[in-house]
Amino acid sequence: NNDEKAAFYKNKILKEFPNSEYAKIIINPDYFKDIYSEKSKAEDLYKATYKLFQAQQFPSVIYNCTSSDSIFRGNYLSPKYHFLKALAIGKSSPADSSGSPDFTGFEIALKEVIAKHPKDEVAAEAQKIIDLINKKQPVEQKLD
Repeated sequence: NNDEKAAFYKNKILKEFPNSEYAKIIINPDYFKDIYSEKSKAEDLYKATYKLFQAQQFPSVIYNCTSSDSIFRGNYLSPKYHFLKALAIGKSSPADSSGSPDFTGFEIALKEVIAKHPKDEVAAEAQKIIDLINKKQPVEQKLD
């Protein structure tokens, strides 16, 4: 009987693989629709956050990027959010005693991007900026 086999495999999946994609689909038939909706929301927030960055609203950028981790946990845009946050930290770096920007917080944020996303393209960009900071070259052009 197909209904018996279906029930058997359904229970087997739910019991032995409760965190699998298959189990999630069994539990929530709208699983893929929900995933797509979350992806769309993450993309919309990123676009809005990038516009805030362009408008030099750096505290709002940092807040949105930080919030994205809890709102969209494990999202594919996470590396970009972390990199944008690091750039916002760099753009809002305070001046040191000589009047030059103090990039300590910026460099820490960039190193965090590399540590969290070593295989993503943002890691290479973060490393380029760190290299510029360490060479004491103007970093402003890289932040735009």
